Amino acid sequence: MDQASIQQTEGVIRNIIVEISRECLSRGTTVSEVLVAFIVKAVALDPKNNFYIDRYLTKNDVQRLITLCVKKLMTLDVPSLDTIKMQIDFDMNYADRASFLMEHKRVLNARLLPILNEICDCRARNKEELESLYRKIVSFCILKSGMGNATDITVIRETTAALQSIFPQTELANFMIQNRVPKENQLNDLNCLVVGIRLFNKDCAKECGNFDDLIGLLNEAIPQTTRNLDNELEKNSKNILACNNLLQILQNTEPPEKFPITQQFAKMIQINLHQYEIYVKIILKDVVTCAKHTESLKQKLSEILVELHNTLQNKTAIATNSVYPKFNYISELWSSIQDEMIILSVITNIFNSLNIYVENEKNMMDNSVINDYISFNFKEKPGLNVNISFDKSPFIHYDWIDIEKVKHFSNNMLQFRSFCPTTLVNEGGILKRANSNIGVLNYKCKYYAFSNADAAREFCENPDFYLSSILQIAKSNSELIQFLQLHRQYDSFSVFGSKQLDQPRHPITTNESTCQTDTHFYNSIIIKNYDWNEWELRRKAIKLVNLRKKMTHSIQTDNSNYRIDNCTQVYLPKEKSSQTMAVKSSDVPKPQVFFKGLRGTTTGEPTVIAKVDLTLDIDY
Repeated sequence: MDQASIQQTEGVIRNIIVEISRECLSRGTTVSEVLVAFIVKAVALDPKNNFYIDRYLTKNDVQRLITLCVKKLMTLDVPSLDTIKMQIDFDMNYADRASFLMEHKRVLNARLLPILNEICDCRARNKEELESLYRKIVSFCILKSGMGNATDITVIRETTAALQSIFPQTELANFMIQNRVPKENQLNDLNCLVVGIRLFNKDCAKECGNFDDLIGLLNEAIPQTTRNLDNELEKNSKNILACNNLLQILQNTEPPEKFPITQQFAKMIQINLHQYEIYVKIILKDVVTCAKHTESLKQKLSEILVELHNTLQNKTAIATNSVYPKFNYISELWSSIQDEMIILSVITNIFNSLNIYVENEKNMMDNSVINDYISFNFKEKPGLNVNISFDKSPFIHYDWIDIEKVKHFSNNMLQFRSFCPTTLVNEGGILKRANSNIGVLNYKCKYYAFSNADAAREFCENPDFYLSSILQIAKSNSELIQFLQLHRQYDSFSVFGSKQLDQPRHPITTNESTCQTDTHFYNSIIIKNYDWNEWELRRKAIKLVNLRKKMTHSIQTDNSNYRIDNCTQVYLPKEKSSQTMAVKSSDVPKPQVFFKGLRGTTTGEPTVIAKVDLTLDIDY
């Protein structure tokens, strides 16, 4: 299949998606392209529809595919479609913490870009233009920090006072002569200092600081969100238990006439509730992480504020290098607290959006007819979880893992979301939690757990059969593809045409390169007296034997030691000289003025600004 055929196939798929979206819109339903693409793939993979992935579609096949997809999308109150929508919604909106924060910062920088361009491109020439530029810098600090409304006069005055204490208007001339990058860096530095000063002023005087108390909001929102998620998990667990009991009853007995739920419908509800449970647990885990980070940040912020109070206590003047780093650290902590607020808000919105996909299923399981039927017919099997051990000797060629002897083993490592594959096949798609205490099977570098010993024994007798059967069941129940994390098994196939594994979708790029190895990449080591010849070694041995039989004679007299040569060397002293630099100039003291009271007071009294002249005397 060449590149032109692949492009033609993709064009046909896009046309099918557009046609399905247009048809659904004409019937009053708006669907996303991602949902339509998934439904097209699901319908094409379903064996009941008789589409073949290794054959091109005819015009009649295309029209039939469109009709089936529209029918599936327009079917209301079907749990399988609700599950697919929930999966797509969660995958499109949920991401890790770093991605959430990166996207938020990207949006914030895009909103700040117009005012940033105005500040960096400004060429003020008179007093009015300089004042306008300074007001824009104040607005930038308010918008960048997110601390208050940029149109609130109280917030503007508070930010202006903090900015003037570190960046007076007289510094605008030096600011404007810089290039754009230094300007942006200086603006970010000024914003950090302004945030630190405003937070310190608010801690000094509680009536100051016209911005949200994020720590207080998080202290209220996190416990409330955690309680809501726990309550939702508890209710959902009861619904799952009721659905499991109903499936067990429907397997053994025929339901009465006009019963509101069939066995296949109950299977769809079970998958929907389990998928909802998985997503809620993921969100709850993020909320717990957010709570831990918030508590740590709150403690660090309290400690640095106390340290800053001790540094500035009863001091009229202090070096900037001792307080500016603390203001910057306060700003970093506040930015991290804002990040936690953003994370909590996003995941709460995701949680609220998931409720619409389980609303019908919840109402169905709350039906009094169904609950009365379950209460009347369900009888718990005795000894259901007793048989958790079995003889592994017939399957000794398999690798079994005892989780009690393995550290840091997690159920997330198990295949099929920790559900039993044997039960999934034998009972036609019914989900049943696996018990890892029975033992975990390592088959082809993947881990499988089972609900009981009999299920483990059956799987070991023919594991490939069960794995292939699960793929076939997932084709008929498309919501299982994402739920059981089988999407990678189907990514190698296109919706129609031929297998994508036959030809790569993109040409393989190559690049010619050369390399050279040094001739002697180690330092040369040559031992001149080294011999490798056996006969040469024998000759040296004979010479040593002959030398052993010789005698050495020496004669020494009393005056022999006077023949030793002695010599002495001294260094004559060098001439030393020195030179002193003569300074013939005069210098006057640099005027220095300090304004006291710019940071406010701790008693809440009106601030009195005092001017102190720190200029040294000329005779100093």
